[in-house]
Amino acid sequence: MQRTPFMVLVSVLSLAIIIPQSNDKDHQLNNLISKALDHNPEILAWQSIVHSKKQASIAAGSLPNPVLSGGYFVEPVVTKEGPQEFKLGLAQNLPWPGKLNTQKLISQADADISIEKSRQSILKVVNDIRRKYHQLRLLATEENITEENLSLLKQFESVVRTKYSTASASHSYLVQIQMKMIRMEDKLTSLKNKRPVIISKLEQLTGVGLADFSFDFDTAEFETDLPTSSPVGIANNPVIRISKLKTHTQENKVTLAKLASKPDFLLGVDYIMLDAESADNPIMVKAGISLPIWFGRNKAIQESAKAGLDSEELNLTNAQELLAVKIEEINYRLVDYQRQYLLHIEELLPLAEQNYQITETGYLADELDFTTYLNVEEDLLDLKLKTARLRYNYYIAIADYLEISAMEY
Repeated sequence: MQRTPFMVLVSVLSLAIIIPQSNDKDHQLNNLISKALDHNPEILAWQSIVHSKKQASIAAGSLPNPVLSGGYFVEPVVTKEGPQEFKLGLAQNLPWPGKLNTQKLISQADADISIEKSRQSILKVVNDIRRKYHQLRLLATEENITEENLSLLKQFESVVRTKYSTASASHSYLVQIQMKMIRMEDKLTSLKNKRPVIISKLEQLTGVGLADFSFDFDTAEFETDLPTSSPVGIANNPVIRISKLKTHTQENKVTLAKLASKPDFLLGVDYIMLDAESADNPIMVKAGISLPIWFGRNKAIQESAKAGLDSEELNLTNAQELLAVKIEEINYRLVDYQRQYLLHIEELLPLAEQNYQITETGYLADELDFTTYLNVEEDLLDLKLKTARLRYNYYIAIADYLEISAMEY
């Protein structure tokens, strides 16, 4: 079934989802965003474009420049007052009423479109900063989890080494622990080497150096409360606004195309200088009118404008449908990541930590085998890393919706 623009609008509004009420409470993140708004080259470039378009819209509704003309009679025309020698003329073109105003409306809409594209650029840069910032936070959390797990393995290695010295543990157990520790140390190296790459991207996004910027993250525990939320729609989305402005512009172009079949006027005055000292130089007032007699051309202009309007209306419907799909996808991500995250921190992680303590005690008491301990330890590590990834995914989904809802900028 084909969806009408009204149906699409209703479906989009009904899909307004839960999103944080307030702006980011993280002062570090807010500081980065503030720097980008002041220094990002792309944002600054769009500010210049907006200024240029606004100035152009001021000139769009003005009358065309008058024409000053002059002429010299190679063969003077002799009158009873004397021969005509020079002629000076001043003429002003006067478009049909409505043409200039419609051109001004089109130019103003073009300026408004540039404003929305500027907003679109800001929203994209801010989203990229949020993504990189939360990626740094995820990196710090993964480093902390890996270091904690490496510390546990080092302690356990000493236990296995003691058991091996008393012939109560296989040499293979000790080798397995050492191999696991080497892999973990290598992972730590990779995580630490990735940090400057992310910071470099943040420097490009903010437009300033961040050598002295402190990235301090609390990685000791997972928070139990994710950001509070409230329903938000997408009326401010720049893609929708741009599409509506283009549709409105095309409507004005249709109006202008109809006015193309109307004539323009010309008013002017000529001052004729005679080669006679005692004669009065004559002044001639003149008027003219354009003749839009090429009916095929005028019809083609109107048909082209109407086709453009149909295209923009379809583009608006398509943009609304695409946003409806994106909102559904983001809504799913938010709900699913939040559910999984809370499941991990409230149930799975406590059980996994309890199971680890039981397994460690059982192994030390020779009640459980070495393989069981390694499996339980690996499960705990995987759960912690997955929990960190779920939190990261949740905040990325929030960043994506803040961009698509465009409520901030």
